[in-house]
Amino acid sequence: MGSIFSLGIDYRDTPHAVLTTVADARSVAEFFVEEGFECWSPNKPELAAARPSDILDEIDAWADTLRGQRRPCPVAVVYSGGHGRNDGGGHYTLAATSPARAPYNATKAISASALVEIVRGTGAQYTVVIFDSCFAGGAAADLLEAAAELLRNRGPGGTALVGIAAAWTNERAASGVLVANMLEVLRNFNSGTERLTAFELVRELHSKVPDQTIQCVGSDGAPVFPNANYLPDGPDRTPEFSMLLSDLPADDRDHFLLKAAGSDALDIGWFFEGRAEPSRAIVEWLAANSQGILAVTGPPGAGKSALLGRFAVLADEASQRACRRLGMLDGDGTLRPPVGVFDAVIHLKNRSYRRAATELAEQLGIDVGASTDPTNALLNALVDTGRAVCVLADALDEADTAANADLIGRALLRRLAALPGCRVVVGTRRDREGIITAADDDPGPLLRALGSPDVVDLAADENVTNDIATYVDRSLERTGRWPTASRRRAAGLTVASVADGVFLFARFAIKALSADPETIIDDPAWRARLPSDAGGAGLFEVFAADLARFEQPALVREALRPLAFAFGKSLPRRYVWPMLATALSGEQRTFTDADIGAVIRSAGSYLIESTEDGQTVYRLYHQAIADYLRDEARHAL
Repeated sequence: MGSIFSLGIDYRDTPHAVLTTVADARSVAEFFVEEGFECWSPNKPELAAARPSDILDEIDAWADTLRGQRRPCPVAVVYSGGHGRNDGGGHYTLAATSPARAPYNATKAISASALVEIVRGTGAQYTVVIFDSCFAGGAAADLLEAAAELLRNRGPGGTALVGIAAAWTNERAASGVLVANMLEVLRNFNSGTERLTAFELVRELHSKVPDQTIQCVGSDGAPVFPNANYLPDGPDRTPEFSMLLSDLPADDRDHFLLKAAGSDALDIGWFFEGRAEPSRAIVEWLAANSQGILAVTGPPGAGKSALLGRFAVLADEASQRACRRLGMLDGDGTLRPPVGVFDAVIHLKNRSYRRAATELAEQLGIDVGASTDPTNALLNALVDTGRAVCVLADALDEADTAANADLIGRALLRRLAALPGCRVVVGTRRDREGIITAADDDPGPLLRALGSPDVVDLAADENVTNDIATYVDRSLERTGRWPTASRRRAAGLTVASVADGVFLFARFAIKALSADPETIIDDPAWRARLPSDAGGAGLFEVFAADLARFEQPALVREALRPLAFAFGKSLPRRYVWPMLATALSGEQRTFTDADIGAVIRSAGSYLIESTEDGQTVYRLYHQAIADYLRDEARHAL
């Protein structure tokens, strides 16, 4: 993993004020050791009270040791904590033996330039120096000069330098503040990122430490800081969901999110509203049928995945603690499925026919690895054992190709549901494009692929207008900016009247309304700003209107555009996403990692975070958003 040299100066029995630096250095070392780093054990136990030259000699010995290793050290980290002074054009950290007043030089205090000169020779892939002192911006400047010299003299070879400064050149740093907040971030950052960059760390610290200008310099985009909360196979989650289940054990929280994969955990567990009749219909179908298939359908954004995701977690034994924490076990128990009713829950987004069959077999504990036809192997195993299973499958319409969607429906789910004792509940549009509705008197190609399934059509839910109004009402109440019940209800009814049964419309209408004071509804003009039709092309108007509220709507739209064309768990934030956004920019805009970071912060409601290959990846919150952005791209490019 790396190596850490952590030193805080001990100012006891000196003319200098005593700081928390010794304890801070110990905490930093302990954290990095917990994350697999080796800690340099100084030969002199009194190094914290030693002369500047002795301290630098010890750091030099550490650097020599790293450089002599057969394999380069991935990350070398130096933490330096103490009183900081700028003098004579240089930055110094006062040693215990340093005089109380200037002038300072390399013999009287620890010179930042001398420290950087030593650590640039570690031979590590990345060398990180954390300057935890007052006026540390001067030390950061020394590191930048060294980084520039490396490039001038050696080109891209050698160690890449990364610096963190606790305060800028003219600012004081409060004792213990940087370390306490830095370790809090590193221990609690989202689980999808194995290592943080200095840029990401400092971005988090800015909101936690508003009184100090903490800065990063050098190769600030390099992943060098370990994230203690990292989970290699972490569940999908919305960025804003992280804290809602923070008081649960990590295993319970993550199991809930994994079981809810493919839907927004915020909506299924926190903001879910109504859908009583569709829920009752599904529960009654499960109770009345020992064989067959039930299709839950509806237009784009109607909430199919939210409803089925809710059923998945409510029926899951291991998710019960999270469900209770979210209040999902309150209310009418007849609207909840029996715990344990589903033997497998599979999300079909971007799945091929073969992969869908293989994943389903794995969940059912059936080995099909050696088979050239996993579907037949799965079905034969069920026939041979006489086993009855109940499967919940969502997003048939989002399989990786139209041909695979047809095959999964016709050759896998339909044949499975024809076996004695086997049942399938599947969520899907009638067609991949979301054009065909029940009013067309056409089941659509996807329902035809399923045979003659029983159908629960969310578009036929007569209570959906009231459900959406209540959803808006409760969501606005949580913002704290809409205290008046009558105004919240009026806003909810207005949004519901134009939503056409599409909860997705309401989600973004809430996003726009929550930033405004509740008195906005006293102005009749605000109603005119709501799109008149939230379905079909009108749904695209919702996204256009929502994107227009950003300070730079064109930038946000173009930054999100690559996600509309991505498959799998979507795109990593670093390198790939900005590169594709640049390539697809109709305005010839060059996107940077900072641009993407800004869009993630401001437009997080459009995104789902996930984990793939040790890094955070992002995809769009809903297929309908991808539809809109792809349609918009055809006109823009």
